[in-house]
Amino acid sequence: MTRVGASILGVEMSARFSKFLDSMPWAPSHVDWRSIPCAKFEISDDWEESVLEFSREYPLGAHEYLMALYDESQPSILCPLGVGLRDIDLIYSGTPGSRYICGVDLIDGRPVPAYEDFAEFDGFANLIFRA
Repeated sequence: MTRVGASILGVEMSARFSKFLDSMPWAPSHVDWRSIPCAKFEISDDWEESVLEFSREYPLGAHEYLMALYDESQPSILCPLGVGLRDIDLIYSGTPGSRYICGVDLIDGRPVPAYEDFAEFDGFANLIFRA
C-alpha cells in the first residue's frame, strides 16, 4: 500500500485497535479521560485551519496518517492526518456517539498503526487527544 489518499484497512486492524481501547479505563459510553492525560480541541468557527497544528502537540500529530475506527467488525479508513482531522465530522457523520482515531505511519509502503497515539471524536464538538 503506497497510496497517499484514503484507503480501507482490514478488519484485523480494527479488531486490534478495539482491543487496545478496551484496555483503557472506560466511563459508560467512552474512554474515561479523567484518568488519562489528554487535551481537548473544541470544534468551532474556522477549526479546520487549526486542528492539525493543535494535533502536532500530541502523540497522534506525530504521524503522517490516521486510522478511523468504526467498530471491531468493520474495516477502518486510512487517510492523511490533516485530511482526516479536518473531515472528522464527515468521516463519522453516519455513526453517532464517541469514535476513535489513531496515528499510522507507512513503513515500506505498509500501514503500521500506533494504537496508543489516539484521540476521541465525541460526535458533536470535541476532539480529545491522548497526551
